[in-house]
Amino acid sequence: RQIAQGVCVGKFSDNTADTAICQLKTLMSNPEDIRHVPRVLADAGIRFVLVEPFPGMKLDGVCFWLDMNSPVVAMTLRFDRIDNFWFVLMHELRHVANKDGQNGEAIIDENLGAENSGAGEKPEYERVADTEAAEAIIPETVFDDFALRVRPLYSEVRISGFAARIGVHPGIVVGQLHNRKEVPFAHYRKLL
Repeated sequence: RQIAQGVCVGKFSDNTADTAICQLKTLMSNPEDIRHVPRVLADAGIRFVLVEPFPGMKLDGVCFWLDMNSPVVAMTLRFDRIDNFWFVLMHELRHVANKDGQNGEAIIDENLGAENSGAGEKPEYERVADTEAAEAIIPETVFDDFALRVRPLYSEVRISGFAARIGVHPGIVVGQLHNRKEVPFAHYRKLL
């Protein structure tokens, strides 16, 4: 919270989170373009904070509000994988766009994308953020079309070709394949 208060940002409005998500989509193909994320979010009025994880930490991201017009997205980067970075970021931005946590309660996300991310069922706002984040990264119809054409003969060449066609890094496609259990988690790790 203290770090976020020192971040200079533009004016936030109801449309700026969705606009930022569209702008960020153009940065997903090249890992070096991640350096532009803080500027895109600041221009949208969204404070972006990175916090170094400590051993045993399960925290991936947090969405909270300094006031009704000052959203903050914080991430730990506990996994050094491009698929995790983009999913956690988009998940937290969907919380901002949906105004989750605007009542003063921080939305704390642990083990995002994990099979068993905690006891019991996820709250509805978490399921919505998961679905909308995945859709913002690779639309479900586009991904389903790829899977139907290629399954079970996935290869690095096919994954990379699909990623290039839709404008994302191949590691993002691999992350989706892992999450959907299309391929075992041990496969295509070098693309992440």
